[in-house]
Amino acid sequence: MPRSRMLWRTLAPVVAVLLVTAACQQGSPSQVYTGVQARTPIEKIGQNGDMKNFELVGWNPLKSDKFDLPRGMNGGITAAGNCVYVGSSIAQEPAVVLDVSDVTKPVVVGSVPGIPGKGMGIEAIEAVPDLGLLAASARAGRVYPGTKAVAMTDADKRVGAAIYDISDCKKPVMVAKIDVGNEFVHYMTLWRDPKKADRVMLSVTFNDGVPADGVDIRVYDLTGCPKSCNPKLAGEWGLRAQLGIPAQVTVKYEGGTRVDNTQTHDVTWSLDGTRMHLAQTKYGYMQIDSSAIAEGRPCKVEAAQSKDAVGHCITVLPNSRPLAAFGVEVANVHGVVQVPGRPYVLLQHEGHSCPFGGITIAYVGTDGFSAYDRQTSTLTAQGGTTVGSFRGDLMPRNVGTFALPEQNPDRCPKPGDQMPQFTGSTGIYGVDVMRSSKTVHNAIAFPDIAFATWYGGGLRAIDITNPMTPFELGFFFNKPVPEVRWCSESAAGPCDKAEVDAEGQVIRVKQLLPPDVFARSYPIVVKGYIMYADENSGLYVLKYTGPHAEELPKTGICISHNPSTAALGYPFTTGPLGNLIPDVVGVGPNATFAIASRAGLLGLGADGKVLGHIVKLPNGGIPSTPVLHPDGKRLFFIVSDTMAGTGFGSDVWSVNVDGTGLTPILEHEAANVFYASPTIAASGESMYVHRREAKDDDAHPGVYLEAVDTIERVDLTSGKRQTLIKDGAEPTIAPDGKTLVFVHMDRGQQAGLWSASVDDPKAGPFLKTGDRFWFLQAPRVSPMGNEITWSSAGRSSSRLIPPAISKSSGTSSGARLAHLDIPSELYVATMDGRSLRAITTTGDDVIPAWSHDGKKIAYIALATFYVVSAANGEVTVSRQGIGINYGDPIWLR
Repeated sequence: MPRSRMLWRTLAPVVAVLLVTAACQQGSPSQVYTGVQARTPIEKIGQNGDMKNFELVGWNPLKSDKFDLPRGMNGGITAAGNCVYVGSSIAQEPAVVLDVSDVTKPVVVGSVPGIPGKGMGIEAIEAVPDLGLLAASARAGRVYPGTKAVAMTDADKRVGAAIYDISDCKKPVMVAKIDVGNEFVHYMTLWRDPKKADRVMLSVTFNDGVPADGVDIRVYDLTGCPKSCNPKLAGEWGLRAQLGIPAQVTVKYEGGTRVDNTQTHDVTWSLDGTRMHLAQTKYGYMQIDSSAIAEGRPCKVEAAQSKDAVGHCITVLPNSRPLAAFGVEVANVHGVVQVPGRPYVLLQHEGHSCPFGGITIAYVGTDGFSAYDRQTSTLTAQGGTTVGSFRGDLMPRNVGTFALPEQNPDRCPKPGDQMPQFTGSTGIYGVDVMRSSKTVHNAIAFPDIAFATWYGGGLRAIDITNPMTPFELGFFFNKPVPEVRWCSESAAGPCDKAEVDAEGQVIRVKQLLPPDVFARSYPIVVKGYIMYADENSGLYVLKYTGPHAEELPKTGICISHNPSTAALGYPFTTGPLGNLIPDVVGVGPNATFAIASRAGLLGLGADGKVLGHIVKLPNGGIPSTPVLHPDGKRLFFIVSDTMAGTGFGSDVWSVNVDGTGLTPILEHEAANVFYASPTIAASGESMYVHRREAKDDDAHPGVYLEAVDTIERVDLTSGKRQTLIKDGAEPTIAPDGKTLVFVHMDRGQQAGLWSASVDDPKAGPFLKTGDRFWFLQAPRVSPMGNEITWSSAGRSSSRLIPPAISKSSGTSSGARLAHLDIPSELYVATMDGRSLRAITTTGDDVIPAWSHDGKKIAYIALATFYVVSAANGEVTVSRQGIGINYGDPIWLR
């Protein structure tokens, strides 16, 4: 039966403390983690900034052409090749092009042609580098009080995006304008079809006004751009249009009135394009169905007008519910960033009033979340009726929150308070904090680390290894420039009166207060360096030096919210850079390891780098527990979540290592029958496999009342199946073909490690040491036949037990009396069961795999691939950010 990682959910808070400690020791062994850093006062920030785990590499203040001053009002950011593009939030300044071939000296080399009256790339400017394609949002620029807007033609008023040819990245050429149907465009993102390289979709959202037709999103097909560019409307959708929910929801209560906006601020497409992740302001976060567009199916382009409407290009998902915004009155869902290879998204909540807005992390897994029924000692499967059963994509679940010290609600000034000039260690915030917004704006995520721009809070590095307890790894606070040409937006402080020329055109607006830190654009990664635009002070180039730094690719470009645009099959990178899964099939002959995971049956190199897929499974099947046939040519593994014919269950499949010959070997014969953990005798003639038959309650489908566990022997020639052992699971056979070691089951629950002879299956406890384990899984006999390994937590004994000797994944010091050992450990015992040792701490339950010479063990934990010595747990391979959080490995060679 497919494993349930209930242990992780139970022990996560304690594990998080260990992870925090380990990460902080890695970054600075002499320092103790003291929490999130408050923003340093401006006067105390050094010329090169104030920072932890960052290095300032390069900077360009982006000076205005007409004044020898930084221009200010900088917008979004993107990159192509050696060019970086920075947008502008006002019509008086263009988006600019910088040459970053020397990252220590980014140089402005040109500008992006604009549209009079529009701010080009205010928040969104995006590129598809290999197609030579650039897109910029075209949004009405800021109009300062007492001034007139820059004139624009009637034809340009409804233009919401412009398309450019950047074959020469330093000299963009406008090739198309997109009339989006109204003047309310706010944001823009791209999606590129991973199966068809020239197919690019551009989505715009309307949040700068309320369209009469109730449409929040329009999608345009850019296929052919930039060489033959004729954007076509491909779909549209609106919360008001389909569900009738007003754009502004007004609620009156005793003492006041509250108005909540429910329109779409931002859209991030899934990698395959079948889902759109929506930042739906105060309505919250939700996903909608865009599969018709992704798959190129004929569909109705116009917005659906009811929840039951069918045939539309974009529509709501049945039975879905939104996840509420960060704050009731203050923040709204501003943006969504997917965590690569993990079922989580980061939600950025923007709110410019104290206590501002922060980041929440939501679980969005599609496999369902099971509840444990303590009355019947069973798991409630997906679709069950008890509390806790849900699908994360339909009902996203908030699991973690990250915020700054300046976001403490009980320190926000209240009406009548006299704010001090400077904030003290207690009491309300002072003018120094309140003068600029301290809300998050945008983020980029890697498997274990995220980087976020936080307006007046600077740039933050956040550990998301355990999404329930994110914590700060580093920060960068730039030294603000002393003045700018254009006063920043109101969230950054008050503006002086506008200065105008003889024709009455505004030429400068000073800030009444010196410019503040104002980190605003998305962070991007170019050639391993983090780059972002501060609204006041220009472009910053940083090197991150803290924990998980290896997850930042050293080549290419990473942009978090435009899947496949930088390279096909990648959420945001330009190629197979080691932290994501290449969309390549047939890598088995070149792989050292095979990994079964929710991402598929994958091949890894000797260094742990993911090479791609050994084979693609049909119908979305999910593989687990692979085993290599003794001939070295075939893999046997479990495929679960198969639904055809016999209902929910799992089967044994086989495939050649080269990816050919994919075929089912043993199929479940009824609903709720699960085959798992195959193991093959050295002769290659017999397979032993765990069979679980789960009997559910007719009145409550999905609630299992009883589980019958057996170990079956299958003749691989005839297919004949025989029940060998009752109350057994997860078998492993010794190389001599005579001894099985397995997990003994008692009424569906683990009851220790047992062994039996295949000729006389009279079973009994394997260990002779008196040790017991609260949880154990995945016993594996060494190919040499002299030792066995498994993953366990909660070892108990009357003896004094030494700690795990490895310091690779966790540390121990001094002997201890074991009770519930947290986190899990990897054990090795002799095959006579008379001695055992813990060789390493793994952080969670894992699936171990022996090398062919019996000297090494491989496993995956927390998105990191490890190879350790079987003798002492010494790490020989460690590769973080492989794109999958967990997986079941085997050695191919």
